[in-house]
Amino acid sequence: MSQFRDAHNRFRELGAQLMAISLDSIFAHKAFLRELQLPFPLLSDFAREVAPAYGVLNPGVDVRGYKGAIIRSVFVVDRTRTICYRYASEDPAQLPDVEEVLEAVREVVEADYH
Repeated sequence: MSQFRDAHNRFRELGAQLMAISLDSIFAHKAFLRELQLPFPLLSDFAREVAPAYGVLNPGVDVRGYKGAIIRSVFVVDRTRTICYRYASEDPAQLPDVEEVLEAVREVVEADYH
C-alpha cells in the first residue's frame, strides 16, 4: 500500500483515482489510514460482495472467524467501468509493480483521448 501512497501524485497527474478495498471493518481502516497516511480512500468489503465479483476472494481461508481472504490484487478500470488491467497474486509477499500499473493507466488515458 505504501508503494501506491508514494506514487499517488504520479497517478493523479494521469487523472487516475486510486482506491483500496479490503475485507477489514471501517474501524480497522481508520487506524490503517492514519498509520500509513494514505491519500486515497480505503473501502471496506466487510460483507464480502466486491471481492467475489472481481474474482479475488479466496474462500478456503478462514481469517479471524470469517470465511474468505482477499487475494492481493490491482485493477485498472476505465471510464466505461471496463477492467483494462488485472494483477492478482495469492502470495501476499508478491507485490504488484507500481510502474507496470502506471503504464496500464497511461494506456487507458491515451485510449480515452483517441
